[in-house]
This record gives sequence, C-alpha cells and structure tokens, in this order.
Amino acid sequence: IESCMESSVRIVKGEIHNVLSMMRLNRRYSSNTRFLREIPAAAESPLVRGLKALHESLATFTDLQDLDTMTWLRPFLDVVESAETSGPITGGALSSLSKFLLYGFINPGSPRAAEAVNIIAHVVTRCRFERTDHSGDEVVLMRILQVLLDCLRCPAGTMLTDQCVWDMVQSCYDIGRQPRLSELLQRTAEHILMQVTLTIYARFSELQAEGKLAADMEDCLRCPAGTMLTDQCVWDMVQSCYDIGRQPRLSELLQRTAEHILMQVTLTIYARFSELQAEGKLAADMEDCLRCPAG
Repeated sequence: IESCMESSVRIVKGEIHNVLSMMRLNRRYSSNTRFLREIPAAAESPLVRGLKALHESLATFTDLQDLDTMTWLRPFLDVVESAETSGPITGGALSSLSKFLLYGFINPGSPRAAEAVNIIAHVVTRCRFERTDHSGDEVVLMRILQVLLDCLRCPAGTMLTDQCVWDMVQSCYDIGRQPRLSELLQRTAEHILMQVTLTIYARFSELQAEGKLAADMEDCLRCPAGTMLTDQCVWDMVQSCYDIGRQPRLSELLQRTAEHILMQVTLTIYARFSELQAEGKLAADMEDCLRCPAG
C-alpha cells in the first residue's frame, strides 16, 4: 500500500485512461471525426470533459494527499451516477473506485475524507446504468457489491454515517432478493451482506474503546431501561423474531439471523431474572408464574 501511495497520482491517471477508453467504444461519447480534426471541448460530453480536466490538473501534483479528495473523485462519481452510461462504462468507474479504496487513497488524514467516503456510499447505492445484456449487467451489480464492502473496510470506513451503512445493507439485501438474477449473484450478495454485518459488529468493541460510539447507540444496546419494558412489548419482540425466522421466502442467512436474535432475546430475559428478583422489581404474579411447576 505504501508503494501505491507513492505513485497515487500515476494510478489515478491510469484509471482516467481506462474509463475514457471504455467511453470511446460507445458511440455516444466518441466520433470518427476525432481522427480527422480536433473536437472542441464544448462539443464533448461533460463526463469526458471532467475526466480530461482532472488529468490535466494532476500534472502539477505528485501526491494525492496534497489535493482535495472530492476534486479527484468527482469525475469518477459522475460516471457512476449518470443513468445514461452503459454497463461496461459504469463497471469501469466502479472498478476505479474499488482500487482507490483498497489502496488507501481515502484515509482519515485525507482532505474531506468523511465527505468523500459518504458520497461514494451514497452514489454507489443509488447507481443506475443503461442496460445492455443480462450477464454484463450482473457484472456491474457484482462490482457495486464489492465497492460497498471496500468502502466499509477502507481506513475511512469508520467515518460512514449510520444512514449510509444502512443504505449499504439495504442495497446488498435488495440485489440478493431479485428473482431474475443468477444464483451466483444472489449468493454473492448474501455473502457480501454477511461480511458487511461482521465488519460492523467487529468494530463495535474497537469504537467503544476509542470513545467513538454515539451515546444513543451505546445506550440502545446496553440501556438499563431495557428492564422497564412491559411484558407485552417483550412478547411482541419475541413474536416478531419468530415470525421473521419462519418466513419460507426469506434467505437462509436472514432466517438464521432471526433465530440467533431470538436466542439472544431469550437469554437476556433469563439473565435479568435473578437481577430483578434481587432488586425486588419482580411482580409477585410474574415470580409465581416463572417458579410454578408448569413454568
């Protein structure tokens, strides 16, 4: 990664060439007259102009850390965000974003890193492209999944907002539930969703130790007021977990997750029993109910 950082500007220039090459294969962004005379910049697509302008501006830089992150990311994001680009072009821009994230070009020390990583997640989760062929479209969807995972795992992934993380989870789930997609892509989406979930939970203790966990998140997970839930609310929670886990149309991953959550809810209830009893907060009828022979 250190060697990649040293040649970061050269790598970005290479990705600009890759995306432009794919765009020139599409009639919308190329013309045979370019071999006869120079095409005015005003006549070119805004997407092409943006990539070319970025290439020219990088000539005076040797390190991306000296350049505003959003400045060199914006042309690639515009390509991904445009609904008029074909699948191969969108896929090429997504591959470029994946490389930037994997190489650590966007890290907590980068200018406007938090804004950059959140905009990447926002744009990719709302990616739209011109459909071409079924297999080619699935390749683009697979790259969307990979960029989302790379975005969460990159050094600046801890700067993602709760809404962006939720949008990433929702996108993985939606792709995995599309019936027209191949089984390979559906299983890939489920695998990426599992990796996203594991990454989120793996960072919980780390963020808590660093004091970066939002107070409301920590209170929600560990709140003492959980003992103040009414019996009906607790029963509704158990019933919801059970109902979700028994839906036959859901993926096996979600069914197993519902079963796991149901087990955790049950264990929490029983773990708090002795605590509530010691504090005298157990109603007599509840205590009699739990300790009766038919309990």
